[in-house]
Amino acid sequence: MGLSGRDVMTSISDSDAFLNSQRILPQHQSAIQILMNILANPKMENVTWLDLACGKGQILSQLQLNLREEARNKVNYVGFDLNVEFGRLTERVARQLLFRTTHIEYGELENFSAIVRRQSFDFITLTNTLHEIAPLMVPTILLDCIDHLSADGVLYVYDMESLQPPELGAVPWKCSEIQAILDSLLSAMGMKAYRPFAATWAHSKIQGWSFLIDKKLILAELSATPYREDATKLANEKVIEILERRRSECHSALESLTRFGATTEKESGQKVDLLYEYWSVQLALESSR
Repeated sequence: MGLSGRDVMTSISDSDAFLNSQRILPQHQSAIQILMNILANPKMENVTWLDLACGKGQILSQLQLNLREEARNKVNYVGFDLNVEFGRLTERVARQLLFRTTHIEYGELENFSAIVRRQSFDFITLTNTLHEIAPLMVPTILLDCIDHLSADGVLYVYDMESLQPPELGAVPWKCSEIQAILDSLLSAMGMKAYRPFAATWAHSKIQGWSFLIDKKLILAELSATPYREDATKLANEKVIEILERRRSECHSALESLTRFGATTEKESGQKVDLLYEYWSVQLALESSR
């Protein structure tokens, strides 16, 4: 019997939130630069920011230094997280920044659209989180983010291609894979010209990727024809195709290691990574049945 989408990766016990007020992560630096650009627009008297999976508020930790008080006063900040303790930490940091308004919502990420209801946002961030989402929920959450952008809103998504240490049940996406999912999603929405590019970023131990979606460029091509059902269906077909290929590759690699063993320390480490990968991908495919 297969697992339902809600049974797989609504939360992962291996995962944790990062908070270090003396360090800014590269992906958060990028997000802050985008926010600064939005706030620099003199026509924007107030800016609504939805910080999905806000964790402990690491993305906010450097704003005191890097964003002038008059700019922070324009921000209506909404943090969203499953963990109440994390949300309280984020709220404390946010209130010290003297935002125009601060509000924290709690719930499963897959339910955020229903929780924030009809609100629209000028900026939505989703960082270091997509690997924790049940793969068949990824297209739906991306569509929900797009739907909740204001007419000039921007969505910024960042995640890692691998996890060190690996997290049991997590499915990190490679940049080429997230590009394929994104292309399927936007194509089914009717986008013929607009194609956001996912970029790869090399860090000291792992690689990450990111992409931006600009709502005004979507609206320039979007027709009145309903698109959600087709977009979700086609993107999920791409997700399953990627997962099946990854399972096959993982199976072949594990079979080789079973027959011939690991001859180097590197191959021994790969064996552990492959076991994590196989279990996570298998769970995700079972949930799709």
